[in-house]
Amino acid sequence: MKQWRLRVGVGLITVGALALVNPAASLAAQNPDDVPAPELNSVYPITPEQMQDYQSFAASEGISVDEVIQRFSGQHEFLAAVDQVRSAPGDVVVRAAWGNGSGSIHVKPGGANAAQAAAVTAGADMDVLVADLPGEVAQAAVVDQYAGTLQAAGQSGFQVSYDVFTNTVNVTTFSEPDAAAAESVLAAEASALLDAEVGTVNVVVAAADESQTPAPDARGGMGYAGCTGAFIVRQSTNYFISTARHCLTTPSTYDGASVSTSMSAIASGHDLRRTRLSGSHPATFRWSWGSYRTVKSYGNPTIGILACKFGVTTGNGCATVVGVDWCAVYENFPRFCGLAAMSGILTKPGDSGGPWFTGSKALGIHSGRSGASSVFTKIGLLPGLLGVTVVTG
Repeated sequence: MKQWRLRVGVGLITVGALALVNPAASLAAQNPDDVPAPELNSVYPITPEQMQDYQSFAASEGISVDEVIQRFSGQHEFLAAVDQVRSAPGDVVVRAAWGNGSGSIHVKPGGANAAQAAAVTAGADMDVLVADLPGEVAQAAVVDQYAGTLQAAGQSGFQVSYDVFTNTVNVTTFSEPDAAAAESVLAAEASALLDAEVGTVNVVVAAADESQTPAPDARGGMGYAGCTGAFIVRQSTNYFISTARHCLTTPSTYDGASVSTSMSAIASGHDLRRTRLSGSHPATFRWSWGSYRTVKSYGNPTIGILACKFGVTTGNGCATVVGVDWCAVYENFPRFCGLAAMSGILTKPGDSGGPWFTGSKALGIHSGRSGASSVFTKIGLLPGLLGVTVVTG
């Protein structure tokens, strides 16, 4: 496999040397975490909303705001570029990740030009690399199929993720049957799983003090019958509040608006719900107690970015994304996929269904806790699964 590495900066494009890479022997070397981060070529503008997120994260981590800015300034331009590449046909994005003040994107052969153009359009500073590996959609299918296999075998309480660079499915179990039983079930499936040819299953038993639970049962971020609403969404002239599928109780009103029908993504295996509201509503959501923002854009997260949330139990909090396209099965609940995982637990019961965001960009809808991570459903799944789009302003 040939690997091109393109350095795309703000107003700058340079092409590095062509490297010949053995895909079987060098998967780990293609991991963007191993790529030295380039220096920024410009100072990115910081909106008031982004600064609020930086300040919240700095306070929670005990570090200076300047350090947070060095780590995350430019991630919004990077996310805009990744959104553009993801919209191209052919499932071209293998992995996009942010780290050390810069972004990197791995694309399938033939996708480099689109990634390069997207970076220039968005003014993003990022590395573009080509890897002949499954795209994000195919990776999500790998995770979904393994999770389905485990659930069909009677496993409850687990999480599944797939590392495309090491070709490894990672499974963590939280309840009976135990990890040995799960490994036995998955071994029979490993040799013939989709086109990704996944050949390694690594099953890890969670520590005894870890568990996996969802929270129990107009503006985004307001109370929703024991849960939290996320973002205002619409379908034609009809307006809805988005929240989590497992928030089963439908309130009679939401933030003063009358509520009628509620629809969840039942068949798809995703923790998403839309609930019809009377009237039309603005793109406003609560990001902290007594404070509101307007959604200006929406899209799926990448590994490494700073993301923040709001829930009616714990309020505001921020962390970094450590995983995308996870599947999880909470005990006594169906399988939920399309999850992004965070670098810690920021949430408690009652936060389910709440908004995840960065600045004024909507990222997802809170689902629950899986092991040592808070997890949320990616916002980009809403149009295809529930036929709605996020209201922006």
